[in-house]
Amino acid sequence: MLDQNLADTFLRLLGPKGFTQDAEDLAPWLTDWRNIYHGRAAALVSPATVQDAQAVLALGGPPSAHCASRREQLHGRRGDP
Repeated sequence: MLDQNLADTFLRLLGPKGFTQDAEDLAPWLTDWRNIYHGRAAALVSPATVQDAQAVLALGGPPSAHCASRREQLHGRRGDP
């Protein structure tokens, strides 16, 4: 479960196109192309610009400190689902 304050911050920074917790939107990102491996995530953060990505990572000081303090992790992935 994602901390609501953090979710609100992501939504404020990135807008609805850059942040979602909707299971339907997350689904393509949580299964590999062979449909063998399935993951789970509380949310999807999709920064549109380098500045957006920097803002997400800068939320708590050192990279991912904000999330790590809440036992949440940021994972990067390149490409489309």
